[in-house]
Amino acid sequence: MPQNGPQDQTGTLLLLLTVAVFLLVFVGLAYLTHRHPSLGTPLIVAMGGVTLMVLVFNFAGAGR
Repeated sequence: MPQNGPQDQTGTLLLLLTVAVFLLVFVGLAYLTHRHPSLGTPLIVAMGGVTLMVLVFNFAGAGR
C-alpha cells in the first residue's frame, strides 16, 4: 500500500495554490476590464506577451 506522507501531498498543494492564484488574477482582470473597457486591449496584449514569455522560458529550460 502506498504511503501518503507530507512529501507526497506537496505537489497537490502546490497545484491547488497555483490554480487559486491564476483564478484570482483572471477574476481581477475580468472585473477591471468590465469596469474600464478601454483597458481591455492592453490587458489582453500583456497577457499574451507574458504567456509567450513563459512558454519560451519553459521550452528553453526543457531543452537542457
